[in-house]
Amino acid sequence: MQQMACEELEESGRPITHWTGREIADEVMKRGIVFHYTPNHASWMNQVEIWFSILAHKVLKRGNFSSIDDLIRKVLAFIAYYNKMMVKLFGWTY
Repeated sequence: MQQMACEELEESGRPITHWTGREIADEVMKRGIVFHYTPNHASWMNQVEIWFSILAHKVLKRGNFSSIDDLIRKVLAFIAYYNKMMVKLFGWTY
């Protein structure tokens, strides 16, 4: 795991970045947070990054949008097209 995002905890009076490892571990146990570690090469984020790369290349890179509503409409149209015509499993390579 590379990062964990959570709300700032005000109870301590100082930001979580200044907590000790023990304080963080205690808070994790108290909240019932469970970490699932994945190797970097098998991260689900890779799939998200690939998909956004496709979106950027096919729609956004040289797109001409007259308004934010036009942008939203074109992105949603691409998503519908992608799901119908282009979707395929991403092949993992290690």
